[in-house]
Amino acid sequence: MKRFARKCDVTGKGMNEGYVFRDGEMYASDKESAIKLAFDVYGFQSLWDAYDNGMCYYTEWEEVDEDFFFDAEGNEYHKVDGFVWNVVSKEKAIELFESGKEVFKLYSDGSEALVEDELDFLDSEVTYGVEIK
Repeated sequence: MKRFARKCDVTGKGMNEGYVFRDGEMYASDKESAIKLAFDVYGFQSLWDAYDNGMCYYTEWEEVDEDFFFDAEGNEYHKVDGFVWNVVSKEKAIELFESGKEVFKLYSDGSEALVEDELDFLDSEVTYGVEIK
């Protein structure tokens, strides 16, 4: 799987080069997406105005963090203690759990716990993930 450093906020796809807005608040993988963000989100009349006002710049990420990355489709992955987790939304986690997949609660301290029943989805302080083997 090819790894990407960031995720485009317009297309939802992984990216290793593109436009950065407000020092990482939002990302755009191509000029068309950057123009959309400049106009629709930040209220500029052009991409050049956003650039000229210091709101965006173009960059390339030559190295991808081994512990936090995206795939081409924009799915998020975290690596913790040798495990690679595909991070999913709560809704997707419930869908996967109901289909019989093992879903885990991922805590901010790096620990994890297997979701054992529907009550485990009441916890609002966790991220959900599926282990990638």
